[in-house]
Amino acid sequence: MKKMTVLIPGPSWVAKSSISKMNVEGALSCILQVLFSSIYYLVLNAFAKLDEEGAKAGNADDQVAVLIGIFLRILQHCAVNHIELKLKTEIKNVLQVLFPELSKHTNVFTKTMLRLLLKAPGCFPIMKMKTQQIARFFDKTRGNKIQISPRELKSLAKNSIGIKDDSLETVLILKIKRLIFIIEQIDDIKEHLKIYVKENLQQNFDIITSINGIGKTTAEKFLIEIADIENFKSHKQLRAYIGTDPSIKQSGSSVNVNGRISKRGNAYLRKTIRQMAVGVIRCCPYFADYFHKKISEGKKYKQAVIAVANKLIKTLYAMLKNKTFSQVKNEANLINIIYS
Repeated sequence: MKKMTVLIPGPSWVAKSSISKMNVEGALSCILQVLFSSIYYLVLNAFAKLDEEGAKAGNADDQVAVLIGIFLRILQHCAVNHIELKLKTEIKNVLQVLFPELSKHTNVFTKTMLRLLLKAPGCFPIMKMKTQQIARFFDKTRGNKIQISPRELKSLAKNSIGIKDDSLETVLILKIKRLIFIIEQIDDIKEHLKIYVKENLQQNFDIITSINGIGKTTAEKFLIEIADIENFKSHKQLRAYIGTDPSIKQSGSSVNVNGRISKRGNAYLRKTIRQMAVGVIRCCPYFADYFHKKISEGKKYKQAVIAVANKLIKTLYAMLKNKTFSQVKNEANLINIIYS
């Protein structure tokens, strides 16, 4: 069967891969990689253009916010996360043949371990490496610390039941290269997101992260998606935009409010606010008490989390409108912020 060559665009990392066995999943994965790369460069070019025309366009900041928000949703809707998870599963499956013991003793998806597997893809190549060579490799590679020592890794490779298969080793290398490629691009766009938030939304960022349990990543996503709090006349409007408001069914003259959320708003933002709600339940006594109150009233876990999310939306709206920071030690003050 003829080989299909796929070229993935990129200035500093032009990747080239050959597919000897043509199948639907492999072709789709490659097409999505090309699509992802193309979108990635379109976004970066748009960033540059907006920077150049920023003086002419008074609403350039809003355009950048919308642009980043669109790209974040593209990351989701183009199934990039799915590709990443799929690649990780495939890498684990290949390692089950080449070095099955490795994933049981360490995280094989740290940057250090991935780089090592590129050089020595399996128990036999690792067994041939000297202990000092592995140690130097661990020391010079940035990333999370490996949970296994070079000596233990050598011993594990020596006693492994894995097999020697040149074809599978090549497959493993190609899959790891593809995984690193996707991770680097995602990290790059996230870095642009952080820079934009720092330069344009730092005060709002400091305000919402003053609530215990709201992390930097979710705060950045939330601020990018809402763009400007002044776009919303009330917290109910913001809630409807997110899609956590109750669904309403109307038949003739009768109106019935369903207990389920409408899900008519921004799905990406809805996922973000749920993550934020889980965080404040764990770390903020005020929201934790409200969560347990809903559970005691007979609400299911997901329903209680949504209730906390809606209370959090109301809180964030008031804080951003009033430019007020959370007073963690004074829960009464937080209540005043919500209802003022």
